[in-house]
Formats: sequence, structure tokens, C-alpha cells
Amino acid sequence: RDDKANLEMADRLDEFEARIDERQSHIASYLARLMEKPISHAQAGHIPMLLHCVNDAERIGDHASIVREILQTLQNGEKKLSADAESEYWQLLKILTSQSQNVMELLSSADPLLRDRIMKQKDQIIELVVKSEQCHLKRLREKMCSAESGVIYIELLSEIRKVSRHLANIAERSDAFYIQIRDKQ
Repeated sequence: RDDKANLEMADRLDEFEARIDERQSHIASYLARLMEKPISHAQAGHIPMLLHCVNDAERIGDHASIVREILQTLQNGEKKLSADAESEYWQLLKILTSQSQNVMELLSSADPLLRDRIMKQKDQIIELVVKSEQCHLKRLREKMCSAESGVIYIELLSEIRKVSRHLANIAERSDAFYIQIRDKQ
């Protein structure tokens, strides 16, 4: 919502996105240099997985920027989401926030139960996005919202789905990484 902390974070999103892009570039360069070193086959096998995780994180930053632009379009223009669409959005955002927090925890704890929770949250988000799209079409048919606002809403839903999938990708890959480490112990 429009609380002070969220507005301050949105204002700094470009800065965050630039830092994410820079870190992704540095990590990719490091991993490329690492592959030139004498490392074991198992260690070399981790590099593509790590690179995919880094790329997923970078894409999440890109999608966050797009979401911010969509929300600014809604705030600055005459286009508004219906109360139902706004409610659906906040419900999705709540699940997405929890999913991202779970991914962060998974990266530090390697808890396999968290991976399962993250995947369930991804499924929940996909299910809710599909339901929201159906509800949106019904609202359009009943002329409860404008087509212009509807296009923006569908784009917003799409971005949320993409972020959730990238988070799930990170969870799957990190889990595979930790499983390989656990198997060697």
C-alpha cells in the first residue's frame, strides 16, 4: 500500500536494480573464470546451476521494475483497478512476499520443507492468477471495469506469475545444490 516504507523502497528501486545487474555481471564473470581453473567435475557441475540462480535473481529485479511502472501508471493516470482487482492483487502480493522470504531462508538453511512450501506457493499463485484473470473477464463482460485498466491488470498478473516462477526456479536449483553437498558428507 502507499505507506512510507513502500514509497521509499519504490523510489530506490532503480538503484536496487542497478546493483542487482552489477552483481549478476560480476558473479557471472567469476563463475566463468572459475571454470578455467582446475576444479572437480562435481564442482564444475554446480556452476551452471549457480549461474541460472543468479540470472533468475536478476530477472526478478527486472520484473519488480515493470511492476513499479505498472503501479505508477495506475497512480498517475485515470486508469484504476476495481476494488476486486485490487483485493486480488494484494492477496497475490502477500503470497509472493512469503514465497520470497521462504526462498531467502532456504538459501541459508537448506531446509527441504521450505522448498516444498515454496513450490506450493508457486502453485497457489498460478492458481490465483488464473482465477483472477477469469474474474477480470467477468468484470469486463459486466462493464465493471474498463478495457484499458484491464490490460494493465493482466500485465500486472503476468509479472507476479513470472516472479513466482523465478523464485521457484531458485528454490529447485538451490535444493539440488544442497542435496549434492549432503550426499557427499
